[in-house]
Amino acid sequence: MVAVEYDLVILGETWAGYEAARCAAEWGSRVALVQNGETGDRAQQRAIGIRAATHRVTQAQALNPFQADVSSTPALNWSAVQQWADLTATTLGDRALETCLAEGVDVIADRAQFRPGRSLGVETSARSLTTRCVLLATEASPAPPEIPGFEHIPHHSPASLLALEALPPSAIVLGHTPAAVEISQTLALWGVAVTLVTAAPRLLPTEPAIASDWITAQLMADGVAVWTGTVPSAVTAMGDGVQIAVGDRTLEAAQLVLATTPRPKLDDLNLAAVGLDESAPRLHTNRYLQTHNPRVYGCGAVLGGYGFSAIARHEARVATENALFWPRRPIRYEAVPYHMGTLPPYARVGLSPAQARHRYPTSVQVYALPWHTVAAAHWQGTPTGFGQWIIRQDGKVLGAQLLGPGADDLCQALAWMMATRCSLRAIAAHPSLPDSLADVLHQVAWAWQRDRWQPGHWRRDWAENWFNWRRSRPAHPSKKR
Repeated sequence: MVAVEYDLVILGETWAGYEAARCAAEWGSRVALVQNGETGDRAQQRAIGIRAATHRVTQAQALNPFQADVSSTPALNWSAVQQWADLTATTLGDRALETCLAEGVDVIADRAQFRPGRSLGVETSARSLTTRCVLLATEASPAPPEIPGFEHIPHHSPASLLALEALPPSAIVLGHTPAAVEISQTLALWGVAVTLVTAAPRLLPTEPAIASDWITAQLMADGVAVWTGTVPSAVTAMGDGVQIAVGDRTLEAAQLVLATTPRPKLDDLNLAAVGLDESAPRLHTNRYLQTHNPRVYGCGAVLGGYGFSAIARHEARVATENALFWPRRPIRYEAVPYHMGTLPPYARVGLSPAQARHRYPTSVQVYALPWHTVAAAHWQGTPTGFGQWIIRQDGKVLGAQLLGPGADDLCQALAWMMATRCSLRAIAAHPSLPDSLADVLHQVAWAWQRDRWQPGHWRRDWAENWFNWRRSRPAHPSKKR
């Protein structure tokens, strides 16, 4: 008789849940994925599709100076974009589900919660599952702000707003998160009058200040009114919209969008049955992604944060390996890239300058490179942006923050370089394509090399002594044959 039915049960049909299920199945384990009433992040995929279509047409409109007939500027049809995004998100979601089924994953279209008792297990409405370990990979939703009257005001999440048949003429977005930035810019590019309000002193407070300042300036250039350090005192519904009191002013809009820091959905899991705190705002884990119950693991949105898919998938792989074998692989984030769907895109990997200087007080160099120095950015018509590179004196890349065309792909290449311990010395010695966006890597490598050969450094002193000695020697004429 089998003591347990599954090696691993995953709760949550999310990107992290799919990643964990595929990894577990590939390693030959028996795994069940309980959907828990979720949609496999199709709403996020749909929002990505709408942003991608918006960005493509916006970039095409930037080429107006080269068009003989300005009236031929491409335009977007909201209904057509929605249909295309729906079809794409459904196709991607179905493919992920079909892949799990083909790998032998038991996908259970039901909700589950922990079962009380000595043996670890979960219960659905139709069956009880016994398992060796459980991985929590459920969704998160924006946390409601503490504003008097807010609980009585209808509002939208970024995903639900983009599902409307028609966009509103105006909107107020609450939050300082990447989701708040993305939805604000997307709506503004569609001609919606957007006001972004946050109590934080700046947008994206977890990112370096230079990134926050650039993104804020880009939002304002796109027509978004940005109110930082502003605490709404009250919110009320009016006939066809909403009013928010901010100091001695009142902001009005047709729709209210909540894009605050996500809060994990942990209320209906019966965490108390496995000794976990149901009232905690997020799941607390150790470096092996184990909770206080060592047989219960967590990944993705349940750990808090902004819910970047790249980070969630990395956590899912680490947690799955530790749960199926033994907890020996600690989670590391140093070389995990992530990006935001802004225009131009913002991407980051590794340490910020402040984090790097705290870890290496005397051996960190920061290189800032404006995107207009990259030839390919001009050819693409988008030379706006910057690159900030954090380099150790020995050439090791510690981190980078990039805002500009191709920033997401370039950040991925940097992550691979960091994971393989490739230094700037190797990049500087290798030829590059001068008309590609990746040439920015070569520029940073040469800047690092130039600093190493500045007067006063031992390399420069040695080279000057060498040349002085060689010039002091008579030049012998070549021997005649």
